[in-house]
Amino acid sequence: MTQYTYKNKVKNSKNILKFLFLFSIFYFLFFDFIGAEAQTITFNGIDMLWETNTYIPYYYKGKAIITPLSEIKIAAMPHIFYAGRRLSNSELIFEWYLNNSRMEEYSGKGRDYLIFKSSILSNEKSHAKVWVSNISGTFKKEGVIVIPNSKKRPEILVYQYDPSQKELSQKAISSVQIASGDTAEFIAEPYFIPMEGSENIIYQWMINGKRLRDENPPNILTISSHPGSRISAFADINVKFNNLLESVKKSFFINVM
Repeated sequence: MTQYTYKNKVKNSKNILKFLFLFSIFYFLFFDFIGAEAQTITFNGIDMLWETNTYIPYYYKGKAIITPLSEIKIAAMPHIFYAGRRLSNSELIFEWYLNNSRMEEYSGKGRDYLIFKSSILSNEKSHAKVWVSNISGTFKKEGVIVIPNSKKRPEILVYQYDPSQKELSQKAISSVQIASGDTAEFIAEPYFIPMEGSENIIYQWMINGKRLRDENPPNILTISSHPGSRISAFADINVKFNNLLESVKKSFFINVM
């Protein structure tokens, strides 16, 4: 009886050890499988970049400036690595918010950008946020950007124009002197007009309050003077855009001597 009990105890102990061994293998394999993705993901931040669609001349060296009701695009560039490889944006889920409102139409797999219009009020800021996660949902990080609405308004600048020059190197003019008998050309260049309204730009030139006939091209004014003439005049250029609902104006002084 004693021997039988002892053998049973030994057998039971072996079974328990075998069970614990198998359970430990299952435990580590199962949780390693579940947590492998999260454990091997490296996060190096999210770059948030913005651009606006306001018009600038091709030779302008600066960045287009936000003006009221211009279109703004924000792009998210997450730096997320899995198993030594950077995950492409098409492998990630993007969830966008603008001023705490979820932007459903811009959220989803690979949706790495947000487009909206700036406020008509110059003192309002735009708060954009994006949550970036992997497909399985084991990883989630946040990117935030605050864009102040610029107090800048669309404007028009006038340059003396030389067709032989590829770029306008001189500064914009407020007054100009022309030798009598010479011909001078002036080009009007709009800045920071929303591109949505740029397809319907209308240029209206005036001299001393009198509207001139339409020029061709419309943004270039040609002034010809007779030899010996002496003329002083104010020139105005009025530019209408945004389906002719908005306009900007610029005046400059012409002195023919």
